Amino acid sequence: MITRDRLHLDEVHTFVLDEADEMLKMGFVDDVTWIMEQAPETAQRVLFSATMPPMVKEIVDRFLREPARIDVAGENRTVAQVEQQFWVVKGVEKDEAMMRLLETENTDASIVFVRTRQDTERLADWLSARGFKAAALHGDIPQSLRERTVEHIKRGVIDILVATDVVARGLDVPRITHVFNYDIPFDVESYIHRIGRTGRAGREGKAILLVRTNQIRMLRTIERVTKSRMEEIQLPLRDAVAEARLNRLGQELEAQKEESSLEAFVELVEKLQETIEVDAATLAAMLLKRQQGNRPLFYKGPDPMVAAIEREAQRRDRRRDDRGERGERGDRRERGERRTYNNADWDTYQLQVGREQGVQVKDIVGAIANELGLSKEFIGAIKLAPEHTYVQLPKKMTAEVAAQLKKLRIVRTK
Repeated sequence: MITRDRLHLDEVHTFVLDEADEMLKMGFVDDVTWIMEQAPETAQRVLFSATMPPMVKEIVDRFLREPARIDVAGENRTVAQVEQQFWVVKGVEKDEAMMRLLETENTDASIVFVRTRQDTERLADWLSARGFKAAALHGDIPQSLRERTVEHIKRGVIDILVATDVVARGLDVPRITHVFNYDIPFDVESYIHRIGRTGRAGREGKAILLVRTNQIRMLRTIERVTKSRMEEIQLPLRDAVAEARLNRLGQELEAQKEESSLEAFVELVEKLQETIEVDAATLAAMLLKRQQGNRPLFYKGPDPMVAAIEREAQRRDRRRDDRGERGERGDRRERGERRTYNNADWDTYQLQVGREQGVQVKDIVGAIANELGLSKEFIGAIKLAPEHTYVQLPKKMTAEVAAQLKKLRIVRTK
């Protein structure tokens, strides 16, 4: 609007830049700088930022005159009063894991953090179809609908928000007892902001992180920076989930037992018994099954988590035996360029970074594994050129994952 001469800043008295670090992180540094240049020299400039990275400091030094720095109680303090746990993904996929955790944790309201807008909607729909009161919250939702969604979780109309990082910043809902990190965040700051949605104002809270084996290094980085230790947990088995469902059903029925409005339903049950010719116990079972819908009280078949736990125990035993036979571990080979694969199974992508920037193959592997959430076994051949790098990744990757490659941040190791 400024470039079209429809907005004039000549008479602006106060200029406020909110969420400065997020604006710059999203690539708007040139736009922010240019807009701030258009404001009059006499305008008061106020900047809010959850963190103070060098780029934000440059904005402060350039545009703010003798600024007074005001630090509020940092969210790092929240970390100390939030119980932190993690589960290493194995045996079942993360959707099933989320359902088991939501079933067995003593939650009031929860936020589930994912990386993309598509995942907020997909996971919220998946949970809703299984009887949970869930809603998506992301940046593409109109502001009025976002405000209504937040109001709904405050009032108990819904119990679960599936959200992205940016829209949940500053969210203050007292009844949020749990934060679930469905996707591990890209950086420690985002993790701190996420778990800061619970344990607020002195209340207790819990944060649970779902992490893949190739993301353990990021988990340890979070622990080191926040000076906290996460407890590794095992996912509840099916028997525990079924018991939790049964207990919850019993509590709900206990609460209804004394209601006077039940008399009309008693008459209805007696009439149904006569109509379909079943006894009371069978009719009650039929009604329970109908009520549970896609969320049955009991699972059928073996629990894949049991098999996963047994496999893990066997692997540990084999490693222990191998070390005993060898006496000590052999030297690891240094990795050069990764082995190539059948081109029929892989697509080749080009990254705009290469040997001249000082990166190595391990830097590329680490960036793709950590930021795209791909297991290293799904990263194919990597060939470094002077100014770019060729990477093989599996065919049929989602367009979104492919788009994330363009934003990949690669940290050079020494």
